Amino acid sequence: MFSRCYLAALGLQVLSSIMNWRSATPGAIQIGLILSLLLWYGVVYQRSNVARILVILCYVFGALARIVGFFLYPPSALEIASFIAPLILFTIAVGMLIEEKTSEWFKAKAVA
Repeated sequence: MFSRCYLAALGLQVLSSIMNWRSATPGAIQIGLILSLLLWYGVVYQRSNVARILVILCYVFGALARIVGFFLYPPSALEIASFIAPLILFTIAVGMLIEEKTSEWFKAKAVA
């Protein structure tokens, strides 16, 4: 379930960046997407606690940056929707990483 929420949020974030092209640079979008996919791979297939912690930290700093940016540069109605949807999905995905059941899952051996 984490994988679905995380990838859906990532897809919505890329769409949001494309829709709000004036505020994003193509290189930053590509680097962010590659790093996010590497972290997703580390969490899902390698069961890496380091990747899990990095996903949580990226979420916290990203959410803070989005919220500050939201107040500094008031968005339009469409930009608000494209801001809130990925944030909600990322919040759900990170919540799944913090759950107690997930800690047990990480203790199991990685998928070979």
